[in-house]
Amino acid sequence: MKTSVSRFIYTKIKNR
Repeated sequence: MKTSVSRFIYTKIKNR
């Protein structure tokens, strides 16, 4: 689950 959160934040930053 912790990995999922990290991936979500990473994607959000990449989208920026």
